[in-house]
Amino acid sequence: MGYVLPHLPSPSETTWTRQVNANRSASPDHCRPEMDLARRELVVRLLICWLSEVHAERGWLFSMCGVVALWMRRRRLSDASSSVNCRLRNVSSSLSCRLSDVSSTSTNFNARSAHLKKLVCSSDVTCYKLLKMHRRTFDQLCQMLDSIGGLKPINNVAVDEQVAICVHILAHPVKDRVIRFNIGRSGETVSRYFSLVLNAIMELYEELSKKPEPVPEDSTDEKWKWFKHCLGAVDCAHIKVKVPLADQVRYHNRKGEITTNVLGACSQDGQFTFIFPGWEGSATNRRVLCDAVSRRHGFKVPHGQYYLVDGWFTSCEGFLAPYKGKRYRSNQLREEHYPGILHECYNTRHSLALNVIKRCFGLLKLRWAILRNPPFFKAVRTYNLVIFACCLLQNLIRQDGADPLEDELADMEGEIFNELIGKSAKR
Repeated sequence: MGYVLPHLPSPSETTWTRQVNANRSASPDHCRPEMDLARRELVVRLLICWLSEVHAERGWLFSMCGVVALWMRRRRLSDASSSVNCRLRNVSSSLSCRLSDVSSTSTNFNARSAHLKKLVCSSDVTCYKLLKMHRRTFDQLCQMLDSIGGLKPINNVAVDEQVAICVHILAHPVKDRVIRFNIGRSGETVSRYFSLVLNAIMELYEELSKKPEPVPEDSTDEKWKWFKHCLGAVDCAHIKVKVPLADQVRYHNRKGEITTNVLGACSQDGQFTFIFPGWEGSATNRRVLCDAVSRRHGFKVPHGQYYLVDGWFTSCEGFLAPYKGKRYRSNQLREEHYPGILHECYNTRHSLALNVIKRCFGLLKLRWAILRNPPFFKAVRTYNLVIFACCLLQNLIRQDGADPLEDELADMEGEIFNELIGKSAKR
């Protein structure tokens, strides 16, 4: 067999070359040598013609290749520019969406701020109805929480709005959905800022808690001039809580209510000096006081000074109780004659002075409705923080001065005191 040339590649294969290839593949084996020579000559001629044509039209081919390359480059540039334009359009659309979100957020923030100013800052009457304090007291509280408590604006929620959310929850016995509607925030936001403000108020303990001062020797106060070197009064109060079913037995008090027994001490002007919450309602007052005194950083009374306590406690060093078995309450003495016995006279003056701690707890429950109708918290520690915060806020309100609730109770107490003093003068 002869040697068969391979099929040479060409830019464009013509019809007659395909015919030659077809004849070559279909030729019989006995005429293979003659056809090989003719085929060789034909291939050589075709190669020469093809090369001559390529050489003659080389410039035209090169120019066509340049045109094609330029067209491809322009096509790539146009594709790249279109992709860049598409990306720019996507970026601009995303930026416009973000700007619209920011504008809507700022609009909502401005609307909420305007609503808060309308409720709180319009007048002292509306501020007192909403937060149980005047505008000046509210502004002072916000400044203290910002500078001392470390409370800062978070997520377009200003400090005054956070404080208003917390104080509104403390002051009104309403449902969570009502608070969300009034404030204009979600339930998670309300709960988060309520906890933040509670923790920030605890940082104000050193600033808002009253330092006890003894009654001076030359005191002219009708209630306290009989008790020299007295620091104030101590008593326990039961505050309602909600606990799991397994713990309710321990929190039942003698009246059948689920409460926590809170020990409190106040000064002569009715400001809390010591708060000790956390004991179950079944615990006695004496046991709570013993636990508070026995703690390392608990309730300490300086030597030579004392607090007034009621008949549920026992007279000991630092605590002065009334006489047992004698008439004690001022309403019992008011119904009959003014006491002439020495022990009854002492009990009367003791009761009038001790009434300051009763009035403190009464104002505390009357002002902060969360202590009368508490919500359910998962941890008892949250109730303790709420009680602490309410006591500190009450001290702030009393330090600020004007308090309509205090004025009303002071008028009622003044009428009772004047009645007793009048009977004593007649006698």
